[in-house]
Amino acid sequence: MLLREKINEIRQAKRVSIDRITKTGISKNKYYRFVSGEGSLSIGDLQKLIELLTVSLSEVVADSSERDQLIFNEFGDYFTLDVTEYERRAKDAARRYMATKLTAYYTISTVYELGAAHKKDEPTSDYVDDLYNTCKSKILYYF
Repeated sequence: MLLREKINEIRQAKRVSIDRITKTGISKNKYYRFVSGEGSLSIGDLQKLIELLTVSLSEVVADSSERDQLIFNEFGDYFTLDVTEYERRAKDAARRYMATKLTAYYTISTVYELGAAHKKDEPTSDYVDDLYNTCKSKILYYF
């Protein structure tokens, strides 16, 4: 099942109206284009939908045929990057985090900072601790 189909299925099962979706800032047109496969959603809009539907991202993508693409799209070339690219991607994700306050961007930034530190043979324990604490706080949030 495609991600867009899964989200629409959850929306219908939970009887969430399109009007409620528009209150998150996602227009009717944008939502319909997304579920029809004619458009896409930003990660910010996807986060809004997931929060509105009161599900976790893992629930939405668990049986999605796009799961691996969604997971590895960001980090697929992670181990082949040089220090400059790790740092560029860390800064880009940090800017996105500052603009959206989505924890995913903060985590992505930290992962790239970890990669840069590792490539430079610098200590990485602070980055690992930060990732652990971020993940721990988000996991406890869902329980």
